Amino acid sequence: MARLGRLLAGVVLLTVLVTTSAFAQGVPDLSGKWKLDARHSTAIGGARGRGAGGGGQRGGGLGLGPPADQLTITQDRISITIVERGAARSPRFVLRLDGEPAPRALPAGRGAPGPASTVTTMVDGRITTLVTMPAPGGRPPLHYEEVRYLDPDGALVVEIAMTGRPNMRRVVYTKAR
Repeated sequence: MARLGRLLAGVVLLTVLVTTSAFAQGVPDLSGKWKLDARHSTAIGGARGRGAGGGGQRGGGLGLGPPADQLTITQDRISITIVERGAARSPRFVLRLDGEPAPRALPAGRGAPGPASTVTTMVDGRITTLVTMPAPGGRPPLHYEEVRYLDPDGALVVEIAMTGRPNMRRVVYTKAR
């Protein structure tokens, strides 16, 4: 009986190690400093603030504030840490690569400053993060999906969409030299 228990424990441990290893191997290496490539990035709501994006004539954006001018990213096999540098802010947040929820403070946009929760997974070779934040006035929570990947030219692409909204922001970063 003890032998069966050890065998079962070994199988469980092996399964966890193989799953973790397989997940970590599929994660692209985003480490380094990245600078905004505004020329290849899209406007927040696609309407360049002209009120045509469904936002009640207030710009039609996603309510996230402007994208960061620079990113500094470090990562290991279990997490990715991102420091965003912008005009007057430098938020730091961690994406856990194990699919477990992680807290995140939102420094700009709807409800900022405010708390949010994130869950990060790999989907089709891309780092996909679901961001959930409380909505004002007791309304249902807001959900954003952030997708990070390296394009064929090696640029870092961050696509952000709000669940149930047709507009999306696509921000492109190139490696800083």
